[in-house]
Amino acid sequence: MDDVARGRRHCSNKCRYVGQIGRARSDRGSKKETRECLFCGKAFEVGGRDSAGQRLPGKTKRYCSKRCALRARVTPGQHCLTLGKADLRTIAQFFDGEGSAFATESSNPSRSLITVVTIPNTDRSIIKWIAERTAVGAVVARHTPKEGYAPVYMWRCFGSAAISLLRQMYPLLEIKKPIAALLLDAAQDAQARRQFLYDPLWRSELLGMSKALNRRGVIGAALRADLKMHHPELRGGLIHLCTKSRSLYEPRNILGVLASLESRQPDKNLGSGTGCRICPVCGATFVVDGPISPKSPYTTCSRSCGYRYRGRTTRPCLMLSRDLARGLAALIDAEGNIRVKRNSGTIAAEVGFGNTDRGVVELMRRATGLGVVTPRQPKRATHAEFYYWCCGSQGAQGLLEQIRPFLKIKRRQADLALYAQERRRHAPSRYGCREWQIEVLTASRRLNTKGKRRAVPPIVLDGGLLVI
Repeated sequence: MDDVARGRRHCSNKCRYVGQIGRARSDRGSKKETRECLFCGKAFEVGGRDSAGQRLPGKTKRYCSKRCALRARVTPGQHCLTLGKADLRTIAQFFDGEGSAFATESSNPSRSLITVVTIPNTDRSIIKWIAERTAVGAVVARHTPKEGYAPVYMWRCFGSAAISLLRQMYPLLEIKKPIAALLLDAAQDAQARRQFLYDPLWRSELLGMSKALNRRGVIGAALRADLKMHHPELRGGLIHLCTKSRSLYEPRNILGVLASLESRQPDKNLGSGTGCRICPVCGATFVVDGPISPKSPYTTCSRSCGYRYRGRTTRPCLMLSRDLARGLAALIDAEGNIRVKRNSGTIAAEVGFGNTDRGVVELMRRATGLGVVTPRQPKRATHAEFYYWCCGSQGAQGLLEQIRPFLKIKRRQADLALYAQERRRHAPSRYGCREWQIEVLTASRRLNTKGKRRAVPPIVLDGGLLVI
């Protein structure tokens, strides 16, 4: 009777265990709670049991499902090293010239968003240098579309590594600042509210804008130009270094070619009075038949040799600050050209740069105070208009002497152009001797040959006068 009063329904534990089979258990004091998923906001129950008697998740659970838990998980990933100012400027300008950045969907079933940064080049050494400096990404060989093309090597990084590199490069970018701003803003939005990564509308807008900003041709160029026009903060910062108060740069002849020539051929004593002299242009001996004065120095044998003896110069280059010189060097390394060409019976150096972004091409003109920007019509209707700038002779020499320490790829072309400019100051070399001009023109063509080619070995000029 006492057992019945206490509520016992079974005579033994064995019978009690058998009687509980198939019956829902109580929650034993653990009450059910309704919570909101921290990721998707969906309501779900925790603690105790549901109406069917099944045990509900524990009260420590914060997400409604394993899928939401995985989506909410933040993986720090690998980050780019903190780069020095010099290395960062060089990598930023190489990215500006030949690189790309975009957002894409992964190929796995999760279809997660990935940020990608790539920099391709035919010079594998510069690509390996970028990989070593950043300590992220990998170098891969790209398939060349045609047989005669040079092999292309690409450095690329993903995710957190790409965002950390873009964040460092952003203040130094000149051309691709709009796409970098888009990806950095998207990364900031995703960090503040991770649900954006799985919002169909937000994803489609990001992917569509990324594709549009990377589009080639007229449409892509017009979109980028329109963004830069309406958003001045998306323009580059090098233009602010092009102040008007800069002085002119006097070429210093850093290779010392003229001094080497003079040591090979000592100056002939021309004397200060009447007598015989040797023409420095044609080598003929002539007699001075009058008094020597500043107006009549009788240095050459004839008026034609006198015209040839004149060292005609062009407009000199403006002085460049160290940061401006480093930025111009990287732009010329990426999308410029340095060559030696024929000019009025002799040869002269030429530096050129071209791009579809007119603002960046105008930067070259304002930085140096030389040349003009000329538009070039595209070969096809789908191609964007191309703008080209170039300078030559003494102006090119002053520019090359200032950017030479910062060149990574075109250092040899710069040395050859400086050699041609310095030797032009030697009158017999300028007009009386043609062999060295042919030698320099041949070397310039070899160094600037496009397509698949072997590495150019060291070039010995004029029997050992200089090695390029």
